[in-house]
Amino acid sequence: MNQQEILARNLLDHAKQFRDASIRLSNNEPFIFHPTFYCVIHSLELAIKAHLAFVGISKKKLSSKGLGHNLAALIKEVEVRNMQDSLQLNDLDRLNISQGSKNYAGKCFEYPEDPGITFSCDIWHDWTNKVINGFPKYKS
Repeated sequence: MNQQEILARNLLDHAKQFRDASIRLSNNEPFIFHPTFYCVIHSLELAIKAHLAFVGISKKKLSSKGLGHNLAALIKEVEVRNMQDSLQLNDLDRLNISQGSKNYAGKCFEYPEDPGITFSCDIWHDWTNKVINGFPKYKS
């Protein structure tokens, strides 16, 4: 395995851990809003970055201000590279993720802020599972 494949695998493993944490949090009562959403959206971010790392995008670029925590920019990078099929997300999924993650980019789930309206946690879990399961070579 080369360095990029190792990076991609590590990102995917982290994505799975954040996804699993979000699922555990979402199954408990009372529902803990901010940490649950943070974990699932962060999982999605890491899963998309795993795909991009696998095709050669460096850790430095993935963590840059341009791509950082910006799911809309990550989705755009995927589309520019014509990688939509590997994410297993349709056009509407990608549009909703791009629009629904704006508050995440502003760190609203990490600090005491009102995140506004977002999609249900179940939808975020569905999108995250699609991206994780679409990863080449390392199916979950």
